[in-house]
Amino acid sequence: MNYPPLDPELQVSFFFRLKAIRDIYLSDALRQAVADIPTAVLNSELEDLVSPEALQRVASYGVRGEVVFPTPTLLSRNPRLLGYYRLLYGISQKEFYTKGPFGRFKRMEESKGAPKTLPPGVGELCASLAKTAEQLVMQIDELDAGVIHDLQLLTLGPQFRGSRNTELGKAATQKTFALMKELVSDYIVSVTDRVIVIRNDSDREVRIEFSSDPDIIIVESV
Repeated sequence: MNYPPLDPELQVSFFFRLKAIRDIYLSDALRQAVADIPTAVLNSELEDLVSPEALQRVASYGVRGEVVFPTPTLLSRNPRLLGYYRLLYGISQKEFYTKGPFGRFKRMEESKGAPKTLPPGVGELCASLAKTAEQLVMQIDELDAGVIHDLQLLTLGPQFRGSRNTELGKAATQKTFALMKELVSDYIVSVTDRVIVIRNDSDREVRIEFSSDPDIIIVESV
């Protein structure tokens, strides 16, 4: 039997996306930000935010505290590092930004540079994330650069796949919209990016609307 070759297109796409974000959300981004901050400043903030037991445990693995715990100065220097810590803790974008009180901080992760002002409450955000990080480090029995990278990749995988599925869904919606538009072309009254309004043979207005699921809603005005 001749087995056909499988298409690695999805993994190729993931490879280039991973390559693109390495300097934004992974260890290289953290290293660049830390280089510009005095160690004494980081140590002082870490001591205020993190329990001595957790800091000692991280140090026992030969890992600096800021590699695991965020600080206000770090996030002020590079707000996108919020994504670094979110990935490390295994929290998806949807869970973090839409299901809790952290939505106001989403623009930090998506910023293209250091903003003039940060959302209020960055200190409280760091305190909350530090508690999450403490739970992580106190329950695992190994920690180094490789483990941190692997944990971040475990979060990135579903995120990349979800983004890919969203792209496929948008493309399918566009094709369906174009097909529907062609089918009712003789009856069209108006068209927008998501809505087709037609007038049927009974001289009634029918609204065909495409939602994001994607669902198609058809409503006839009587």
